[in-house]
Amino acid sequence: MAQQPTSDVDCSAARGTQAEIDRCAAMEADRAKNSLNDLLAALKVKLSSSQWKELQAVQNEWRRFADHHCTWEISFAEGGSLAPAVGSLCQRTLTRQRIDVLKTFLCEGEGMTGPCEASRRF
Repeated sequence: MAQQPTSDVDCSAARGTQAEIDRCAAMEADRAKNSLNDLLAALKVKLSSSQWKELQAVQNEWRRFADHHCTWEISFAEGGSLAPAVGSLCQRTLTRQRIDVLKTFLCEGEGMTGPCEASRRF
Protein backbone atom coordinates (compact mmCIF):
# COMPACT_ATOMS: atom_id res chain seq x y z
CA MET A 1 0.00 0.00 0.00
CA ALA A 2 1.38 3.41 -0.99
CA GLN A 3 1.91 5.90 1.79
CA GLN A 4 0.04 9.16 1.62
CA PRO A 5 2.16 12.28 1.52
CA THR A 6 2.22 14.07 4.84
CA SER A 7 3.36 17.51 5.79
CA ASP A 8 5.38 16.27 8.80
CA VAL A 9 8.45 15.77 6.64
CA ASP A 10 11.01 18.51 5.99
CA CYS A 11 11.36 18.51 2.23
CA SER A 12 13.67 21.51 2.11
CA ALA A 13 16.74 19.33 2.63
CA ALA A 14 18.02 16.79 0.13
CA ARG A 15 18.40 14.13 2.78
CA GLY A 16 16.31 11.77 4.82
CA THR A 17 15.13 8.23 4.73
CA GLN A 18 13.89 6.72 1.50
CA ALA A 19 10.33 6.90 2.89
CA GLU A 20 10.76 10.64 3.53
CA ILE A 21 12.18 11.16 0.05
CA ASP A 22 9.24 9.24 -1.41
CA ARG A 23 6.75 11.37 0.54
CA CYS A 24 8.44 14.60 -0.51
CA ALA A 25 8.48 13.53 -4.16
CA ALA A 26 4.80 12.57 -3.93
CA MET A 27 3.95 15.95 -2.37
CA GLU A 28 5.78 17.75 -5.17
CA ALA A 29 3.90 15.72 -7.78
CA ASP A 30 0.59 16.50 -6.03
CA ARG A 31 1.39 20.23 -5.93
CA ALA A 32 2.15 20.20 -9.66
CA LYS A 33 -1.05 18.27 -10.38
CA ASN A 34 -3.10 20.73 -8.32
CA SER A 35 -1.50 23.65 -10.13
CA LEU A 36 -2.32 22.06 -13.49
CA ASN A 37 -5.92 21.52 -12.38
CA ASP A 38 -6.14 25.19 -11.32
CA LEU A 39 -4.71 26.25 -14.69
CA LEU A 40 -7.21 24.07 -16.55
CA ALA A 41 -10.06 25.64 -14.56
CA ALA A 42 -8.80 29.11 -15.54
CA LEU A 43 -8.52 28.04 -19.19
CA LYS A 44 -12.05 26.65 -19.15
CA VAL A 45 -13.33 30.15 -18.35
CA LYS A 46 -11.18 31.83 -21.00
CA LEU A 47 -11.50 29.43 -23.94
CA SER A 48 -14.46 29.05 -26.24
CA SER A 49 -16.49 25.88 -25.79
CA SER A 50 -14.95 24.31 -28.91
CA GLN A 51 -11.42 25.22 -27.79
CA TRP A 52 -12.13 23.79 -24.34
CA LYS A 53 -13.50 20.57 -25.80
CA GLU A 54 -10.39 20.18 -27.97
CA LEU A 55 -8.11 20.92 -25.01
CA GLN A 56 -9.85 18.19 -23.03
CA ALA A 57 -9.12 15.71 -25.82
CA VAL A 58 -5.49 16.87 -25.98
CA GLN A 59 -5.19 16.62 -22.19
CA ASN A 60 -6.46 13.05 -22.24
CA GLU A 61 -3.76 12.17 -24.79
CA TRP A 62 -1.11 14.06 -22.82
CA ARG A 63 -2.09 12.23 -19.61
CA ARG A 64 -1.75 8.85 -21.38
CA PHE A 65 1.67 9.90 -22.69
CA ALA A 66 2.82 11.11 -19.25
CA ASP A 67 1.66 7.91 -17.57
CA HIS A 68 3.39 5.74 -20.17
CA HIS A 69 6.57 7.78 -20.08
CA CYS A 70 6.80 7.67 -16.28
CA THR A 71 6.10 3.94 -16.26
CA TRP A 72 9.03 3.58 -18.64
CA GLU A 73 11.26 5.72 -16.39
CA ILE A 74 10.24 3.68 -13.34
CA SER A 75 11.28 0.50 -15.18
CA PHE A 76 14.91 1.53 -14.75
CA ALA A 77 14.46 1.36 -10.97
CA GLU A 78 12.09 -1.63 -11.08
CA GLY A 79 12.04 -3.48 -7.79
CA GLY A 80 14.31 -0.91 -6.18
CA SER A 81 13.60 1.45 -3.35
CA LEU A 82 13.94 4.46 -5.68
CA ALA A 83 11.01 3.47 -7.90
CA PRO A 84 8.31 5.47 -6.04
CA ALA A 85 10.42 8.64 -6.01
CA VAL A 86 11.37 8.19 -9.67
CA GLY A 87 7.69 7.91 -10.62
CA SER A 88 6.63 10.93 -8.57
CA LEU A 89 9.47 13.11 -9.81
CA CYS A 90 8.75 12.11 -13.40
CA GLN A 91 5.09 13.08 -12.97
CA ARG A 92 6.11 16.38 -11.36
CA THR A 93 8.56 17.21 -14.15
CA LEU A 94 6.16 16.42 -16.99
CA THR A 95 3.29 18.24 -15.28
CA ARG A 96 5.41 21.38 -14.73
CA GLN A 97 6.43 21.24 -18.41
CA ARG A 98 2.77 20.95 -19.40
CA ILE A 99 1.89 23.93 -17.23
CA ASP A 100 4.62 25.97 -18.92
CA VAL A 101 3.10 25.16 -22.32
CA LEU A 102 -0.53 25.81 -21.37
CA LYS A 103 -0.24 28.88 -19.15
CA THR A 104 0.53 31.22 -22.06
CA PHE A 105 -2.95 30.53 -23.42
CA LEU A 106 -4.27 32.65 -20.55
CA CYS A 107 -2.58 35.68 -22.13
CA GLU A 108 -3.76 37.96 -24.89
CA GLY A 109 -2.58 36.58 -28.21
CA GLU A 110 -2.16 33.21 -26.50
CA GLY A 111 1.20 34.28 -25.16
CA MET A 112 2.73 35.38 -28.44
CA THR A 113 3.45 38.72 -26.81
CA GLY A 114 5.01 37.07 -23.78
CA PRO A 115 3.82 36.17 -20.30
CA CYS A 116 1.02 38.05 -18.62
CA GLU A 117 -0.17 38.50 -15.05
CA ALA A 118 -2.54 35.53 -15.30
CA SER A 119 0.21 33.21 -16.56
CA ARG A 120 2.67 34.25 -13.85
CA ARG A 121 0.41 32.68 -11.24
CA PHE A 122 1.42 29.26 -12.53
